[in-house]
Amino acid sequence: MTEDRSPVRKTNATTEMPPEPEWLFYVLSFFVQIAGIVIGAIYMGKPNEECRRFGKNCLIAAIIPILLYCLCIYIYILFAVAYFVFYVVLMIGVIAFAGLSGGEYAFIGALAGIA
Repeated sequence: MTEDRSPVRKTNATTEMPPEPEWLFYVLSFFVQIAGIVIGAIYMGKPNEECRRFGKNCLIAAIIPILLYCLCIYIYILFAVAYFVFYVVLMIGVIAFAGLSGGEYAFIGALAGIA
């Protein structure tokens, strides 16, 4: 029998490693979330523990911006509702003041049931 001494490296499931440089794929996962999810899913399915760790990190890097986006939308809605409520209360106060002062807008206060 002859040994195979070819310079080509044979790969199998146990010697497969994550791509280098890893940080580049983490940055890609952060800014292009769908790529991070796909890369993470591919590497999470590999039997090598280091590949699964790399896939998990890519998934985490892809999910963080999505969660930050949802948090920003939640804060925006919260402030929009607070502003709307403040504006409505302010306008009710203006209408009530106009109704109490007998001004030309007194009928609006009467319609609103304030004056």
